[in-house]
Amino acid sequence: MDYLDIIEFYKKEKNTSRLIPIDRNFYTEAENLIKNTGNDTEKANINNTLNFLKEKRVQKILIYLAYDKQIGNEVTPEESDLYLKIKSLLKKNKITASTKIKINIDVPEIITTSGTKLGPYNKNEIIELNSNEDMIFIIENKIGEKLS
Repeated sequence: MDYLDIIEFYKKEKNTSRLIPIDRNFYTEAENLIKNTGNDTEKANINNTLNFLKEKRVQKILIYLAYDKQIGNEVTPEESDLYLKIKSLLKKNKITASTKIKINIDVPEIITTSGTKLGPYNKNEIIELNSNEDMIFIIENKIGEKLS
């Protein structure tokens, strides 16, 4: 692997919306190339191109997650770990539409970050919301809590 290989791979990655298959050792080999390059300017160029490539691939991984699309063998172990960690966080924080919320305080009509008008609610009132975003807003702002 040399700098031109990294540039070519970055160009391919930049010009498509899907993840380009990458060798499992690509980043390790690129890091070794940086370590073994004597010219500081060339090291900086390789490092910058590699960082742009990583950013582009992370963006695509996030898009895959947003659309609940699976990644295949086209990623490195580091990228696969990132995908799985973020997916796990999203699952852990996901609230289903059938979740009931107990209101903790008297609340006048409010407007959530999604622009939805909610309320007014009375303390200890049990509600159900159709929007995950609105439920998260209620819980994160300590207006209500999720019931089991």
